[in-house]
Amino acid sequence: MAYRTGLVCGISIVAVLAAAPAMAADRIIIDAGESQTFENAEYSEYDAADQNGGVVSNAGRLDIKSDVTMSANVAANGGAIYSTGQLNVSGRFTNNSSETAGGAIYNTGTMQITSDNGNALFGGNKSNIGGAIYNSDTGVISEISHTLFQRNYGNFGGAINNSNLTGAIGGGIIDKIANASFIENSAGANQGGAIRNQGKIGTIETVAFIGNTAGNGGAINNGSLGVIGKIKASFNSNRALNGDVQQGGAIVNAGLIESITDSTFSGNSAGKQGGAIFNETNGTITFNGDNTFTGNFANGAANDIHNKGVITIADGTTTISGGITGDGTLTVADGATLSIGSTTLEQGTLNLDGTLSASIVNEAAFGKINVDKINIGINGKFDLMLGSTGTYDFGTAINTDNIIYNDAIYNVTVDGTNIIVATKSADEIAASSNLTGGAALALVGLANSDNYSMNIASLNAQSALAAGNTEYIERETAKLQPDSTPVVQSVATSVQNQVLSLATGRMTGGTVGRSGGDGVNAEYGVWVQGLMNRTKYSDVFSGDTNGISAGIDTLISGKYTVGIGYAYNQTDIDAGARDTDIESNSVFLYGQYKPNKWYINAALNYTMATYTEMATAFGVTFDPEYDVDSFGGQVTGGYDFAFGLTPAVGLRYLHISQDGYNNGLADIDALDTDYLTGIAGVKYAFTIESEGRLIFRPELRAAATYDVMSDAATATMIIPGAGSYVVPGQRLSRLGGEFGLGLSVHYNEWEFSANYDLDLHEHYTSQTGMLKFRYTF
Repeated sequence: MAYRTGLVCGISIVAVLAAAPAMAADRIIIDAGESQTFENAEYSEYDAADQNGGVVSNAGRLDIKSDVTMSANVAANGGAIYSTGQLNVSGRFTNNSSETAGGAIYNTGTMQITSDNGNALFGGNKSNIGGAIYNSDTGVISEISHTLFQRNYGNFGGAINNSNLTGAIGGGIIDKIANASFIENSAGANQGGAIRNQGKIGTIETVAFIGNTAGNGGAINNGSLGVIGKIKASFNSNRALNGDVQQGGAIVNAGLIESITDSTFSGNSAGKQGGAIFNETNGTITFNGDNTFTGNFANGAANDIHNKGVITIADGTTTISGGITGDGTLTVADGATLSIGSTTLEQGTLNLDGTLSASIVNEAAFGKINVDKINIGINGKFDLMLGSTGTYDFGTAINTDNIIYNDAIYNVTVDGTNIIVATKSADEIAASSNLTGGAALALVGLANSDNYSMNIASLNAQSALAAGNTEYIERETAKLQPDSTPVVQSVATSVQNQVLSLATGRMTGGTVGRSGGDGVNAEYGVWVQGLMNRTKYSDVFSGDTNGISAGIDTLISGKYTVGIGYAYNQTDIDAGARDTDIESNSVFLYGQYKPNKWYINAALNYTMATYTEMATAFGVTFDPEYDVDSFGGQVTGGYDFAFGLTPAVGLRYLHISQDGYNNGLADIDALDTDYLTGIAGVKYAFTIESEGRLIFRPELRAAATYDVMSDAATATMIIPGAGSYVVPGQRLSRLGGEFGLGLSVHYNEWEFSANYDLDLHEHYTSQTGMLKFRYTF
């Protein structure tokens, strides 16, 4: 077999590929005092099932270069190499096997495995003890680095077994394992999916353990005589789900692990106990630096550590998300922090000389301490991250003097094992924290909510307040308030203007012509129109609208036009911190009286819209939905001069009714606003006829508008358990201008028309495009 490599953590990853093996030759014997170097060679299918070392037995010195491959070799011990001398390895070992120990290498002498190009590989090797490497009691491995171990199998150490048969501390020595990866190695139902250690390992540093499996220690099993100096590694998706024991998804420790430093444990699982780590009765583990546990499970439930022995958090911060179980002894040293979040810490004895941090999200999710005995030192503290008010059974009686919490917002008292949390008034919070009244009310509301998401938001808000980041709190609070910008006015006005432009065009015979019977003698018409709009309000928000409209109208006695139409629009508003999706349906009626050159026309419109907002505030997504209905109309009069100029004046009205809603934190009161607009403008249109029956009809439009009545959308926000306050609203400037141009092209029964309209206010633009293809019947 051959292997293809890629890189993970600087180390090659293997994929098995078929290749023709070389023929075996006689075994190679290197006697004491002799030395050999293997390079640019492949040694395959050596069969020494009754001997030690399938390819070579080394008692002298052997150097194996990176261009050497040993594959599919068989021996009693050391499927490829049996070494009692000095061995330096940089090559590749694949699919070798031995009956007893060391699927690829059996070492009783000194050894080093390293590769500057990351090409050193042990893949698919198999043995009973040490699927790839067996290091005996007398073996010394100075270094294993830049090496990949993948899919090796050994009942005791899927990849490596570091042995100790002396019955006392000692045995095989591995000084350093560094810059290496152990991927998908297995110990079946037995011990140490990647490594089984009963000897001494100095450091395991910058190593990735991914997807290794066993029954007892998915990645590492450190036996009762085993000593590991330092582990600085990542453990991801290792499993202890085989056999009867099923403990320690990543690590089982019955010996001594002097330091686990700056390591991560993610997605590991055990069938019974210790989702990430199982520490036996005689086991001792010390944590240093910053270590994190996330997404680990035991017996189907979240669990990070099962401790029956001794664990010490010596310094730094160790953060767990699945809880600690067992009846062992846990010590948090002075200056160290153990963060349990909203999980449960269960131990026989807790010695607290440092800080134990716990979160109170709500009554269904808060940190608990269930210990038989607790010893709190002079600097021992419980740091509570409070997200909700209420009474919480902490599980263990503690003194108020030992509790640290955000006293700018909360008052905390203790009654036996119960911790009672209440908020201060918004006025007190605002005064002590230099917050606005609205932000203080929001903090009180979040803390008093019984909604889990609001409680998470509250925790994040408390963290920001503890850090003195009031600017962040004010900014995030603004996202929870009703939008003070004129989004609703902008959208409702834009939709109304589109509808009224359609109706006016149908009545005044502009570029939007009738699709059926639009000749001089036409008495009816059916039409369909595409709509596009782009709005922008300074740098505050922008909106895009797309829609379609259709209608039917009739011309009576050559003087009266009556019609009805429908329009559907979808709008997306981007306001930076807040996005709003709007779906609207409009119906409109229109009519005109034009006995000769002068005319008067009118239109009525009614729009039903659903607004869905989306904003992330304090790390939580808020997506309230509410309805906005609007109705209004327009009356216009004008005169068509013979040279194509048409002056017109009119009056436009719009009423907007916004339903009340709840955004998760607060109730927003219903709101009604009114707008009355005067219009004075002029249109210039003419016809150009060319050869070939092409007819062009350009049109230019301009009008000044002024809002005689214009309400600001001032909203009232009511926060349960906190209070209410008013959010002042903005409105578009009263004075505006409307400009447009259009062009229709006729060829026989075919017509294409395009219109562009621009609505201008101070800091605001609304651009509308309308396109139509038509066939005249």
